Amino acid sequence: MSNDLSNFQNSLSGAVTGFFSGVLTAPLDVLKIRMQLQKASNGGVLKYNHILKSIVKICKEEGIRALWKGNIAAQYLSISYGAVQFYIYEQCMKTFNKLNTFDFLRTRFATQGNHHLYRNIPQATYLVIKNEGVKALYKGVVPSVVSIIPYIGTSFQAHSVAMNYFNRFTVCFTDGTKNFISGGIAGILSKCVTLPMDNMRKVMQVNGEIAKRYKNVYAIEIQENNSTRFFGCMKNMYRTEGIKGFYKGLKPSLIKSTYGTALTFFLLEECHSVCRLYNQRKQLNKSK
Repeated sequence: MSNDLSNFQNSLSGAVTGFFSGVLTAPLDVLKIRMQLQKASNGGVLKYNHILKSIVKICKEEGIRALWKGNIAAQYLSISYGAVQFYIYEQCMKTFNKLNTFDFLRTRFATQGNHHLYRNIPQATYLVIKNEGVKALYKGVVPSVVSIIPYIGTSFQAHSVAMNYFNRFTVCFTDGTKNFISGGIAGILSKCVTLPMDNMRKVMQVNGEIAKRYKNVYAIEIQENNSTRFFGCMKNMYRTEGIKGFYKGLKPSLIKSTYGTALTFFLLEECHSVCRLYNQRKQLNKSK
């Protein structure tokens, strides 16, 4: 949060940043979700393994638009979360509880293949409530809440330390470049800390009776985990996949987090600069 800007300008900057970073990182997010949830075939082969080959495969099988599946739900999350994250991020736990519904729908949309069970947000919400109850919309909320504090803390602290280093020891970088590189470092560290919780959340969001009933809907074979509780899910994941199961999708996660966080801090600073320029011009007009 920038102290020289109004609350509205801070919130607007966060929302704009969340929108553009969400659009630009959506393909990596779709791939990340599928890698996190896929189950190896009988021969131990994974459908999605290499990043570029997997993106090409999705485009060939489902069209290029598939890389933005669930993007509308994701944008509700990105804009709202972005507006809050940089305004009063100490209240993120309360806010994330409310926004988990969009994250849940995003996961369901992103894992669909060519057979669409969910077509839009209202229809998807209706089907989920009808088939699984209202509580299903909040599947995975516990790992979400558990991970949000270390994610925010690591991200902002790492960015702050990196920026202090650049300001003290380098003079050749612009402020935008410093923010971009510092954001990338923050993205790597925060994702390494929270990826296990992210994987647990995704598993909880797609599993249950609905996964058994509509197997043909998913673009991948889902790794089954029948527990809807936090520790039960953790135990089942460890038993079936070992420690590696908590770090599935690590490569696209790190790329998306590095690129996304770098982009976020860079865009945020640019938005702040625009707001400051607007305030200066407004002040000049008043003084005339």
